[in-house]
Amino acid sequence: MKAKIFYIIILFLNISCRQNKDTMASNETTNTSFKVQWDQLKAEKDKKKEKNLVVKFIKLVQEKNYGIANPTYVNYNGKTAPLSNLFEDEKPDQLKSINIEILDRKGIAPNEKLGNWKPLDYKSALLFLQE
Repeated sequence: MKAKIFYIIILFLNISCRQNKDTMASNETTNTSFKVQWDQLKAEKDKKKEKNLVVKFIKLVQEKNYGIANPTYVNYNGKTAPLSNLFEDEKPDQLKSINIEILDRKGIAPNEKLGNWKPLDYKSALLFLQE
């Protein structure tokens, strides 16, 4: 009888460790896919395709129950400001880069910071404000 209880405990521990490993692997995949999409966005050379990639990126973030937090940009003077200040900027078309953070809906991991995207068309950057 003691042997059966021991085997049940071992089986339970084995199953719980496997679930933790699967959860960790899915978090790594999530982080990687966000980064891959962001890198594609940074490499785009066509304004229309860039806008489509922004929409695709936002949908990916939403589908995985994450959100975009703290969108900021570096303006033409080299100062970092909230993305909403883009409306008040004197030269919005000369913004230098966009930075964002990815957070889940509770404000926790993956807490991934993505940056240095120089939009071809600053209007595609405004799509992050509509998210």
